[in-house]
Amino acid sequence: MGLECRKAGAFIGVLLCLIMLCGIISANGVLDPKPPHIFYGNVSIVGVPAPADTTISAMVDGGSGILITDTPGKYGGPGALSPKLLVQGEIPNASEIEFFVNGMPARCREYGTLVWEGSYPYTSGGITNLDLNVEEIPLSADFSGNPTAGYVPLAVQFTDLSTGFHDEWSWDFGDGGSSSSANPSHIYHDTGTYTVMLEVRDSSDGTSSTKTRSGYITVAAIPPVPVAAFTANVTTGPAPLAVKFTDLSTGSPHEWGWSFGDTSTSGVQNPVHTYTRPGYYTVTLAIRGLSGTDSETKVNYIHVTGFPPAANFTANRTSGSAPLAVAFTDLSTGFPESWTWSFGDGTSSSEQNPVHRYTTAGFFTVNLTVTNTEGSDTLSRSDYIQVTSSLSPTASFIGNPVAGYEPLLVRFSDSSTGAITAWQWSFGDGAASNEQNPNHTYNTGHYTVSLTVSNETGSDTLTKSDYITVYPRGSAGGGGGGGGGGSPSGTFYIGGENATKTVTPTPTPTVPPSGSLILGPDNTTTQQVTIVSSDGIASLVIGVGVAPVDPSGRPMRTVSVITLAPGSVPAGSPCASIPFAYEISPSGSTFTPAVLLMFSPDRPLWSASSGESVSIIWYNASTRSWEEIPARADSGSGAVEAMVSRGGIYALCIRAAPPAPVTTVPTVSPAIPGESGIPWSIVIPVIVLLLVAVGVIAYFISTRTFKGGPPPEGGI
Repeated sequence: MGLECRKAGAFIGVLLCLIMLCGIISANGVLDPKPPHIFYGNVSIVGVPAPADTTISAMVDGGSGILITDTPGKYGGPGALSPKLLVQGEIPNASEIEFFVNGMPARCREYGTLVWEGSYPYTSGGITNLDLNVEEIPLSADFSGNPTAGYVPLAVQFTDLSTGFHDEWSWDFGDGGSSSSANPSHIYHDTGTYTVMLEVRDSSDGTSSTKTRSGYITVAAIPPVPVAAFTANVTTGPAPLAVKFTDLSTGSPHEWGWSFGDTSTSGVQNPVHTYTRPGYYTVTLAIRGLSGTDSETKVNYIHVTGFPPAANFTANRTSGSAPLAVAFTDLSTGFPESWTWSFGDGTSSSEQNPVHRYTTAGFFTVNLTVTNTEGSDTLSRSDYIQVTSSLSPTASFIGNPVAGYEPLLVRFSDSSTGAITAWQWSFGDGAASNEQNPNHTYNTGHYTVSLTVSNETGSDTLTKSDYITVYPRGSAGGGGGGGGGGSPSGTFYIGGENATKTVTPTPTPTVPPSGSLILGPDNTTTQQVTIVSSDGIASLVIGVGVAPVDPSGRPMRTVSVITLAPGSVPAGSPCASIPFAYEISPSGSTFTPAVLLMFSPDRPLWSASSGESVSIIWYNASTRSWEEIPARADSGSGAVEAMVSRGGIYALCIRAAPPAPVTTVPTVSPAIPGESGIPWSIVIPVIVLLLVAVGVIAYFISTRTFKGGPPPEGGI
């Protein structure tokens, strides 16, 4: 049986080798590329160790290699982490490799040998310790001078840039001067153009090299003292007047300084300047040259004409109680040069934008007269300023919100003036209050609100008819009370100021169309507006003085609150659930200052006992992520509100209590072999180990022993 076992073992070994080889080749269908020829060793230039940062390069048909040294006299080393010069490519074996040190041809020899060669044969996968040496640097003369042009006397510093060993220098400066220094300095005393020559020599063997630079040095005479002069293409005309100035100076100036007479300046040789205001302007040009400085001034050189001014002005306030400070702003055109104000109370001012304090009650007519060289103009505003006594009470208030679904909680704020001592509110549903800033809850209907304020001098009453509008739950909006009709998006708008100063009810005034905001001259809201979603849950309250801006930067006059279906809410929120989501449209719009967004579900949607919490989140479309915004929640009523300054998608976020930690065991996925071939560095050791293992198995099969000795020849 020994012979059969040995044959079986050999057959198994050969079969395993063939299987492994086939697997290696079939992994990519081709064998890996040829390994490079690796070099390292000593490097010198004319027998002197080459410095660090020396560039070693190798050139051969079909490939190349390059290495920058980091150690003087060495290019790499035998260590595993030492750098090496790798020569690789589609290179036939035995191709001759030529080596270069800093671009200079180098000779080579294997370490330990004596003969230097001009090249070395390429062997794929070879590793060679090879010395490199540049035997000789050719002698080549070269030089530079600085400067190469200037005025007499001109001092020039010459620098030897020659290569190759040399120890003698012979300079000819072209003006009869010479030098034997390595880096001489020479002064040219006469104007002209000079050819410079340098000859360098190696005194040991008499070799030399010469470099000649023809017309290398140019020396000019010093120019005369500069004289400033200039002109302009136009010297008179209406504002705005563009004037092109032209420098006419002599003496080769190299610096210019212009002063245009209107505080503007320039350092350009020939500038263009625009005069924006009428007047006479003195222009000055200052110049600097090699031989000195000079300047020229032309008094009242530019005359910019204008036209008579047109008076106009405004004031930051036109009514109020004494003492009343009013800031007047001049809006006149035509470039006025003087201003005369008459405030109507016997006082005046010559400031352009004065601030005047009215101390007594009355109606005051304001006059402004403006003047320039072309004429004058006067504007009079009759009874422009109305000042009331500071002791008389004046009723004023606002409510927020003024429309919504029942039950509607309205916060009233007193804004009356006149040292008020008592307040009497009538809410229109039979209820009343004597607080200064009361809160009141309304059911469905339209309500007229009155406020009477008083002090020791008297009283005043303000009545706002149909001021509050409350809708039943489930309605889609409707008219009445300044509300307007329901819109397709389910939004509606409620005017916030429908007031009259009489207790007699007046007809409901016309309100803006559904979706409209009323903006004043400064593009801010002049009337409070409340926008309610179609389901009655979300309300957006835009107060007076808000600047709404659309995504393109223009004033915005239409806003909507759109109810979003669950499937249209962006994913990725941090919430356990989102019961309500709305879009304040258009997305990308802004509100300055911020406006009030309120969620008012008919019952609380979270429970403090279960650990849940509620907040308002906003979807940042630019980062595609949700952001939580500061909000205030009332767990008793279920209302949640926040101040918002941007359009976009907002949602009511319910967060569940944190779950108990759960320990998880990560799943280990089996490694999946890649599609690339197996590297030779792994294949060869594996093949060797398999061959050894097969040989050992075959040996034991053929020589196995039994307890009583070797097996009988005839088998068992």
